[in-house]
Amino acid sequence: SGIILTATNDVYGYADVIDAGPGLFTQTGDKIPMTVKVGNKVLLHARLLKGDNEVELEGEKYILVRESEISMVSNG
Repeated sequence: SGIILTATNDVYGYADVIDAGPGLFTQTGDKIPMTVKVGNKVLLHARLLKGDNEVELEGEKYILVRESEISMVSNG
């Protein structure tokens, strides 16, 4: 086992998973469950952290991302 890191100039940042949806459904109706769980720490590309996908709920700001946009997942 191991981690492969690419040599790029991209900037990344960490975020905590506060909540996650149930997953998605394929065109045939099969459910693909989410692999990230509440409490995971994820690595995201900096462009996702700039506020374009930011929402505010009850005075708190959150970033919404697709699971496919997550670069790495840590269990805590």
